[in-house]
Amino acid sequence: MLASKRWLALQFLEGNERIHAYLQTYMDIAPLVAVRDEAQHALGRPLAEHIYDACDKWIVHAIETSTVIFQQKPLTLTEKIDAVVTNKYLGLPIFLALHHKLYLII
Repeated sequence: MLASKRWLALQFLEGNERIHAYLQTYMDIAPLVAVRDEAQHALGRPLAEHIYDACDKWIVHAIETSTVIFQQKPLTLTEKIDAVVTNKYLGLPIFLALHHKLYLII
């Protein structure tokens, strides 16, 4: 299993048992467990919750800083006319009525 050191560290700190077993095959993890338990005791909650909250805050911040919300401008007269004339149901009858009027005029 080839994985980045950062990903392995996060998985270990979150309590992933498979990563725990994987690391045991390559090294003595007693110091790592001591550091994990000390950090968890200092935070007063499981590290998995803390890591999740940190990631969630980062994602929310990234979305807030990268999202641009435009203000809706009021519709102009031509846009209002287009909305009626190109209507799915009223467009064809309006078109036919206008052509009929033009035919009567000529």
